[in-house]
Amino acid sequence: MPARTPMPARLRPWAFPLLVALVAGIAIVYTTDGSGVRLSNNQQIGQICAFLVATTGLNLLVGRTGMHSFAQGGFLAIGAYAFVWTQLKWDAPFLVGLAVATIIPALAGVLIAVATTKMRGPQLAMVTLIAAVVIFKVLSEWKPFGQFGGYPNVSAHGTSLIEPPSLFGWELQPPLFGGTPATALVPVIVLAALALLLYRRLVGTTWGLSLSVIKQSELLAEHLGVNVYLRKIAVVSLAAGMAGVGGVGYALVFAHLQPETFALMLGVNLIVMVILGGSGYVLGPVIGTAAIVYLQTAPSVASFVRWENDVISDRWYLSAQGLIAFLMIAVLFAMPAGIVGSAARLYRRWRPRTSAAATTSWDGDDPAAHLFGEEAVPTELVVDGVGLAFGGVRAVDGVSLTVVPETIVAIIGPNGAGKSSVVNLISGVYAVQGGTVRLGGDVLQGVPSYRRSRLGVARTFQTPILSPDLTVTDNVLVGSEQTALGSCAGAVVPTPSSRRRHQRDLLDVAAALELVGLSEVAGRTADELSYGQQRLVELARALVSRPRLLVLDEPAAGLNPTEIAALATILERLRGQGLSILLVEHHMDLVRRIADHVVCMIDGRVAVAADADTVLADPQVVSAYLGHGHLETTGDRHA
Repeated sequence: MPARTPMPARLRPWAFPLLVALVAGIAIVYTTDGSGVRLSNNQQIGQICAFLVATTGLNLLVGRTGMHSFAQGGFLAIGAYAFVWTQLKWDAPFLVGLAVATIIPALAGVLIAVATTKMRGPQLAMVTLIAAVVIFKVLSEWKPFGQFGGYPNVSAHGTSLIEPPSLFGWELQPPLFGGTPATALVPVIVLAALALLLYRRLVGTTWGLSLSVIKQSELLAEHLGVNVYLRKIAVVSLAAGMAGVGGVGYALVFAHLQPETFALMLGVNLIVMVILGGSGYVLGPVIGTAAIVYLQTAPSVASFVRWENDVISDRWYLSAQGLIAFLMIAVLFAMPAGIVGSAARLYRRWRPRTSAAATTSWDGDDPAAHLFGEEAVPTELVVDGVGLAFGGVRAVDGVSLTVVPETIVAIIGPNGAGKSSVVNLISGVYAVQGGTVRLGGDVLQGVPSYRRSRLGVARTFQTPILSPDLTVTDNVLVGSEQTALGSCAGAVVPTPSSRRRHQRDLLDVAAALELVGLSEVAGRTADELSYGQQRLVELARALVSRPRLLVLDEPAAGLNPTEIAALATILERLRGQGLSILLVEHHMDLVRRIADHVVCMIDGRVAVAADADTVLADPQVVSAYLGHGHLETTGDRHA
């Protein structure tokens, strides 16, 4: 998951679109001169652009969401055949054919997504591989599509080429005939440019950032309010639709379809293009697609194979495909993050530290009051008799506790006492087995984690879960409300209200970072931070959602005394804003300083619940958890 490399703010809105438009314009001028001496080059450029649309969509899956799909080649084939079908059967206008070729693969993507969103790793890859095989079999064996005779073909359609479609009265001629301008390449190049701009737009929004969170941890995404199931369906459908658009581009370039072009290896090659170029980077598919398409048709590769055959052996030599595979393995061995990814990491390693400055800074008065001011709604958490069992073991047995507004409640106890299990019951990781959990007037049992987050429950984890290649700002921004509630369409086409919300979210991020003391590192990537700073990033991410209940699972673990003191100050400021705070903690100095009420759990039950001094001096707590040395140390401290 690549970080968004900082650049001067005034260049951000238009620098990349200008670059894409410039390159696309040069490509259009180069390919449409009609001289007829560059037919093979024009076909190569057209194929690169057609595949680029598909690989850019695949980049959303592989690079951003962590879903490896071999079906992208099949979706490209569906789009190509659907477009040609609209031309042969309906003589449809170009834009109608384009719409059909986009919608049908997108719907097919929904079907596959519904079947695979619960799967991960090899299982997901195998299902998409099977889908690719099925699509190829249908196209190669179903008579209406010409089988291996191609589509269209002379015997069935009286021609082997589709009639050039028209766009606004402009005939789109393929790059197949000398002396004829290859006007079909204009929409193909434009579609490739639009795909890149779409990708760039998406990944810069909270909707796009949520995909990176899903890749890092689906558990975290759920606790940020993201419906992972629906979000995965949306991104698979979007990627499939983009593959369909790529299929239209392929049909425009070659005006004829052969099913063997869309065999299983196409899906494999598309994935390799993304990974070779650098998955997750906007330019990754550009470099990977161009490199592989060029190598597959490069005269130098064919010449090298002939040289092997003549000089080394006519039996033992690398074929063209073998040579390309060897080169790709060598590149990935040297650059595991891909060509663009490795270059970006090298740049981040050597860039000046000054480039990591925050792009949005806090210049208000009290950041805590900004986040939890007049709009804050004081809310009480009531946990009544909840239970949880794993097999025959009762991890939580009839636990009850209450957290009222402007109060910090600490849960302490030995390892295995059930503290984190209670937190997981409250946040929705585990289903409550008996008892009730209420937040204000909302009953939480039976409510999934993402809906609990939307109701105002925010939490951190025992070990920080951050996207290491995202900036601190982006890692905090994903905690905003729009990450959970925003739509793909809203991300692509922003409205004035969505822009205002985004600016408000950035202001909230600046306030949260100021509150936790991380404003100076806002532009750095998370993997550049110390462990203590990463914990504070998690806390800031929880705060930008403006929760009604803040749940912290061992927030001081791994922190030094100075960092613990700073954490205590932050939590006291939040309590002063009326926030309800529940934390699990082992640092008794922190508990004694900030906790208004302490619950000690032993063997899954509440052993003692009272103020901190009473609980920490209780004989049962001392015997089972703190040890008698704790009393001596405490006595010396108070002497």
